[in-house]
Amino acid sequence: MAKARALTIQSGWDRNSLYVAGVGIVYWTSVQDSDILQGGRREALPVHDTILIESATIPGTGYRRKKNERDYSDNLQPRIGQVTNHIVLSGYIVFTTDQNKIFSYRTTFPMPAFDIPEPIELTTFYKALPDQAFHIVDIQGAFTRFGVFTDSGNIITGSEDFLNEFHHASTTSSPDAPKPLPPPSIIPSLQSKTIISLAFGDHHFHALHANGTITSYGQELQRCGALGLGESVESTLRGVYVQNIGFGNRRLPDGEGHTVWFEPLMETWLQDLGAKAEDVEAKQILNMLNSGHLGAREALADYFENEGAKWEEDVTKKGEMGAYFTLKVAAAGWHSAALVLVDDEKAEKARVAHTLEPPPTKSRDPSPAASLQSNDSYVHIDSPGEQLANAVYAFYEWVWDFGRWFLGLTQRDAARKAAAQQAQQRENEGTEETDEGPRPTYTWTNDPFPRLRLPDGWRDDA
Repeated sequence: MAKARALTIQSGWDRNSLYVAGVGIVYWTSVQDSDILQGGRREALPVHDTILIESATIPGTGYRRKKNERDYSDNLQPRIGQVTNHIVLSGYIVFTTDQNKIFSYRTTFPMPAFDIPEPIELTTFYKALPDQAFHIVDIQGAFTRFGVFTDSGNIITGSEDFLNEFHHASTTSSPDAPKPLPPPSIIPSLQSKTIISLAFGDHHFHALHANGTITSYGQELQRCGALGLGESVESTLRGVYVQNIGFGNRRLPDGEGHTVWFEPLMETWLQDLGAKAEDVEAKQILNMLNSGHLGAREALADYFENEGAKWEEDVTKKGEMGAYFTLKVAAAGWHSAALVLVDDEKAEKARVAHTLEPPPTKSRDPSPAASLQSNDSYVHIDSPGEQLANAVYAFYEWVWDFGRWFLGLTQRDAARKAAAQQAQQRENEGTEETDEGPRPTYTWTNDPFPRLRLPDGWRDDA
């Protein structure tokens, strides 16, 4: 009778992998309507109705340690150890073992005779944080980047550029002329931050923290919004700068992450303050931002990051879940998504805490239309067909309204409407009401644009 084997499947880019206990990590890809290398020359293989599968097993990954076994001999399998986790990148498979080691193996298609006979151990990970003991807890990654989680709460990151350099140095070194091996990356904002997962896109990534918040890193091409830090004005105040004016690419500096906000009124807050940057000093800061001044960008980004963290300080007690608690975050390509648990009561209390009492509503004479309607003695009765049509329309309208409420779009629309009313109020100073009643007034309504002391000594706190 055949014994059952444990299976772990991973997918990445255009290839897949399967860990089979006792066999190893098997990876494969499909070849269809593509040029592949055959016999040293390039041939076109049209396979319109056939999928060709190329596969291979990574050498040394099929080891299964027996109970109480301590075999660390020079044989390949015991030296690598038993695979505990693995990820698939666009050109590599990276895996960890029960010996607290991390390895990588280059996956190339089509597959000639293996130019790398065995996985390469990424030894520089072990000393990346000299003051911290290195013990692997998890490894996560996608496309071209990955992160190794340690039991000290730190995360050490790597990329395919790092793997390419490491493999080149490893395979071309000799005992007589050893080549230096590159170190992995240490992002300060990812260290000891109780991060429980990472989600990688093509050019950006997110970190999910144990307190339910998300921080964003990297860049968003063509201002696609993948960072989740708002549109042009809002994201600029959050520290995002234009990397390529022609293509509109925006990015955060390497290693710098900022919190994603899900409260629509916080967007209004940024828009209102951004609209106040009209005096000479505020315009000077904005000009410094647009010119790439790091001091101005960092000072404003830190200011709004700290102020945003206080949004619920009078509503959510220490140790409680906030109004918006992220359960899961995902990223792919130029996109991002999150599953967020919303406490409507806390969210509304926070909004109320930032909304001032409006001025009393002026009394108005009833409109002629209202008077005519109230005195109308005629009663209109719909036909059965009209009643059915109205019922169907009412049902679909309810489904539409419920769907928008469930997705939080009604709150977003309310915040945008409030922002538009605020803008209109600034244009028509001296008027206190619209036809719909008093305009909302927020705690920041009379606040000026932030005055900050910049790191390079340029002062703006007058």
